[in-house]
Amino acid sequence: MKRKCGKFAVFFLLALSLLAGCGKKEENAANEKGRYEETEIALPDAEGEFVQICREDEKVVLYQRQENAGSVSLKRFVMDPQTKTFAEDTPAGMTQLTLPADAYTLKIRKADTVYYVYYDAQIDDENLQGFLYTCDDTGATEVTPEGWAEKDPQYGFVDSPQDIAVTDHAVIALFYTKIERYDRQTLALTESRPLEGERYEALIGMGDRYALIIDGDSGTMQGIGICQEDSTKVTSQVDISSKKSGSCAADADDAGNLIVANADGLHRKAKDAQQFEDLLDGSYMSFGLSDSWCRGMTSDMSDGTDEVYYALFQNDQGQKLYQYAYNPELALKPEKELTVYTLYDQATINQAATLFQKKRPDTMVSVHVACADIDDKEAETERNRLMTSLAAGDGEDVLVLSGLDDNALAKKGVLMDLSDIVTPMEENGELLQAIVDGEKSTDGKQQILPVRFALPLLLSKEKRASEMADIAALAKAAGQTDGSFLGTFTGEDLVDTFAPYFMPDIIKDKQLDTEKLRTILQELQTIATHSDMVEKYKKGERASNEWDLPSTMQAVLCQISGFNDAMFDLAIINLVKGDYTSFENAYIPTVEIGVNAGTKQADLAKEFAAFVLSREVQDGDFYDGFPVNKESLHMQVGLDRSDYAAYTTIEGADGQEIGLDIEPIKAADGDRLEAICESLSKKTMQDAKVLEELKKAVPDYLLGRQSLDDTISKIEDGVKIYLAE
Repeated sequence: MKRKCGKFAVFFLLALSLLAGCGKKEENAANEKGRYEETEIALPDAEGEFVQICREDEKVVLYQRQENAGSVSLKRFVMDPQTKTFAEDTPAGMTQLTLPADAYTLKIRKADTVYYVYYDAQIDDENLQGFLYTCDDTGATEVTPEGWAEKDPQYGFVDSPQDIAVTDHAVIALFYTKIERYDRQTLALTESRPLEGERYEALIGMGDRYALIIDGDSGTMQGIGICQEDSTKVTSQVDISSKKSGSCAADADDAGNLIVANADGLHRKAKDAQQFEDLLDGSYMSFGLSDSWCRGMTSDMSDGTDEVYYALFQNDQGQKLYQYAYNPELALKPEKELTVYTLYDQATINQAATLFQKKRPDTMVSVHVACADIDDKEAETERNRLMTSLAAGDGEDVLVLSGLDDNALAKKGVLMDLSDIVTPMEENGELLQAIVDGEKSTDGKQQILPVRFALPLLLSKEKRASEMADIAALAKAAGQTDGSFLGTFTGEDLVDTFAPYFMPDIIKDKQLDTEKLRTILQELQTIATHSDMVEKYKKGERASNEWDLPSTMQAVLCQISGFNDAMFDLAIINLVKGDYTSFENAYIPTVEIGVNAGTKQADLAKEFAAFVLSREVQDGDFYDGFPVNKESLHMQVGLDRSDYAAYTTIEGADGQEIGLDIEPIKAADGDRLEAICESLSKKTMQDAKVLEELKKAVPDYLLGRQSLDDTISKIEDGVKIYLAE
């Protein structure tokens, strides 16, 4: 397991962050004044990356990683709470530490007068090992516990700690597979407990206790578990989950008070409280930025007045330190509020909302995420709720249409025509024209704005991907292939995979084109005949995907959601020395927006919609699709990704695990992907009812249990009334 370097998977890492928001003082509620305010604090003018912010001896401290001719050293900076300036104050023992150049994971913990310095580094091609030092004003000593270099007997790799915490009497180490407790004086192991289904990302020392940060999906924080320092068992737990993605942050003091920040805002939990108290609203701050993540947060009360919070953010352009201090004269809420509805969390929309509010301080942008998870029942309930609300002339100002029936909404007249936004951008050549045109209604209205799209790529082991660029060509290639062509599929999953590409061809003007359907079903049967079709998967089995290309199949159809996302699939192609091509010259809308025709703030909603299409938003790559803005697309091709890399293992042709280097996109591949994006012309179609009938009827035909004519008849009967409506 090699290191994941740089920012390749930053949106899947636990980041630390902070926000500002609503009122704090009860006496100010009547005049609606008083809330926290974000201001930037100058970082120390020193070359290097700041890797940690924390509180030591009631002062805010920054630690910096400095590279020096093949090695790494650490610097410590302490902030003056009055001037908000930093001065270097690195202990003598810390200056003696010379760490290896690949020491990226760095954790520094201070207890009394001793500093505990943890880092991990490569020890061979497959393994990282954790190392621990203590240092003070006299020197530094390695105290790495025994066993940290041993390979895990079950998984076969060295399990290095993700994080450490220091309490009054213990050092706690959080591994991927276990949590261990050591005596603080001797570093002797006193307890080791395997993690069984538990997902933790970080630790926080709290005097005689410590906190375990419970990992949620996509790097979000789900909750916090509290442990006594003499145990590895969680004694209490509190939920702090959010429907929104983004940075998460946590801090604590020795008194046991917890501070947590996520996309919803800043929350505080007193030691004996049962739940968190909401202090700040997340819409005010940098927390929602999808192109940034937070290296840490802390708090400061050294001036003896109100507590002040600090957060260290980072993105591709550098680092920023923000202060969040209570301002009793600041308006509690902006003059205007723009509401945005989204069925599921959307990184691009979060980015747009945060940046728009920074640009328009008089406007709060409230993003309402309807569903926390992709749950069909919950989603259907929320869709019905939205339709009822829109039919009554209510609903949010701006609608994210992803996951909704956008065409139905447009036909019902609940979406505003946004041609006045799009036309000037079209005339200036700013947008991918074919994708914009794909969202126009027959009367030329632009009620649906495309924001992001995914690119279907056909990956082939052989250098003939160009001969597999549509379903007909793929069927022909399958008929000429020995062995499993697409790997293992159920009939339902094969239909699910290809239906979005042929659905636009078989549904025309509310009619089912049975002759076109007949041809496509015959082609699908050819593909199925030369693949490993099963009625249902065995335990632990799934539909084949790009992970299986090196070992069990000849080709795979995958979905690429941006240049960063393409790195893995291009690594697969390089490994098998194969080729790739676009499929059906199609694109998959991943983010679309519209404006509620019933909004009372039409101009403001249109301004936000136009902003979403601007380079300020479109320049970011958030793994949710390619940008429709042509300049942003071109900019992303030339983006420096030299430190974007990862490594994993994958099953090879002989069944053995082999290494897979995931490297930055080569210039030729970037140019090729850009050219493909600019040539796309066919919008995939998602119709839940038609898909339902296809999945009912087609699998028996693909498995040889039903005639083609009977299959077509069943589909025809299933969709006839629906299409007529």
